Amino acid sequence: MTSTYTGFDKILVDYVGGHGFYQLKTTLIMALPNQLTSLIIYLVVFSADEPKHRCKVSICETEETKGNVFGMDWLDFAIPKGNGTSNFLAEKQDLDSCKMYEPVDNATQCLTESFLGNVTQICSEYVYDTTYFTETLVTKLGLVCEKENLKKLLKTILILGLLFGSMVGGWIGDRFGRKKASFLPYLIWVPTVIGAGFVNSFEAYAILHFIYTACLPLNWININVYLTEIYSPGWRYSFTAATYMPLGSLTLAVIAYFCNTWTMIHVSTGVLCALILPLYFCVPESPRWLAQNGYEEKSLKVILNIAKWNNEAISENDHQEIAAIIQEIANENGHKFEKLTPLDLFKHGQWKTTLILSYTWISVCISYFALSLNSSDLHGDIYINYILSRLTNILVIPAVLGPSIYFGLRLSLAAGQTLLGLSCIGLAFIPKENIIAVLIVYLLSVTIATTSTVIFVTKYSYLK
Repeated sequence: MTSTYTGFDKILVDYVGGHGFYQLKTTLIMALPNQLTSLIIYLVVFSADEPKHRCKVSICETEETKGNVFGMDWLDFAIPKGNGTSNFLAEKQDLDSCKMYEPVDNATQCLTESFLGNVTQICSEYVYDTTYFTETLVTKLGLVCEKENLKKLLKTILILGLLFGSMVGGWIGDRFGRKKASFLPYLIWVPTVIGAGFVNSFEAYAILHFIYTACLPLNWININVYLTEIYSPGWRYSFTAATYMPLGSLTLAVIAYFCNTWTMIHVSTGVLCALILPLYFCVPESPRWLAQNGYEEKSLKVILNIAKWNNEAISENDHQEIAAIIQEIANENGHKFEKLTPLDLFKHGQWKTTLILSYTWISVCISYFALSLNSSDLHGDIYINYILSRLTNILVIPAVLGPSIYFGLRLSLAAGQTLLGLSCIGLAFIPKENIIAVLIVYLLSVTIATTSTVIFVTKYSYLK
């Protein structure tokens, strides 16, 4: 008995199987390069970590202070008390991290009378806590206090990179193939991520940061579309669990734990990206894309391989019918994709939809990354806080599937964004001394933000 599906979906449902062992094997292979993009997303959480710091007080610093940066008695008369924090998750510091009391002229001893207790000055040098890292991008370039906004700019650059990549990622996949577009970012990440670990200026790091973050949507979009195209319509949610497990995020935590400098974190991440590249040869191009772009014979070969892996017998008559459907797809669609460019997003009445989706994507990204990239600012161990925030991904699958089935993707996305906004407002007003309350609301917010991201990607990844 044949189904009512037409086109490529008919091939999957009626002939070769749209949810068999082939799909499972391919999903597990493609899930790895998808999951490891988290290495790139959260790289700055550790490589650009801002450790606790204070002014370097030359007349007081000794060998003893190197191992006890904030425990010396003389800090009480050399450094003013803390007066706040610029981060909405961080606690108020005991000491001012950007100012010191001005020393009296010709002072040579570390005594109370050596400082003007009512006059402060901006730090000329800093002393950093090396509990977690001996050097980060922040400590190397001094991106604290007056230069603190440069570190924050990295997060803005990430958002801009994601927006740019989102606008061209689909077009590149349509033009050159899903598989090529999925693995191309890794080819770019190897030199740019490793190179970024050796730069000596913020400008150079910012440029490389934009390049490798702009490649993220290229991978996300095309792997999601690739997997969507090999599943039958009723099974296109099934690969979500495999692609949104926090394997890459937890791998980065391991890398950061064993690497005590930002350079080694970058190098290790780049090497791991290089190890992903051989997977390119383990999967074929999307058979749907091949059919749509005039590669009928290659498409047929992949389809027959799907049938073999799924243990579906293909008769001679089935073979002819499959070939006829592929030819029909090629005739109808093959010539259209070559003419599309990113400008088509704003043509033929599409500009309103493009602007709405762009705004939604920006709001999803800003909320998600504003929370995720600041886990190191929470009270406590930065590794534990980061791991807890990433483990919330496990809750995302039921959080997506449940509401989406009963309320639909659009309403679920709107409800999620509303709850996320309320949670973020709550975080701004909860006293940071209430450590448990802050952590609970933070983890709830991250879960909602991740869920909104998944719903958005799912809704607009050609799922029908």
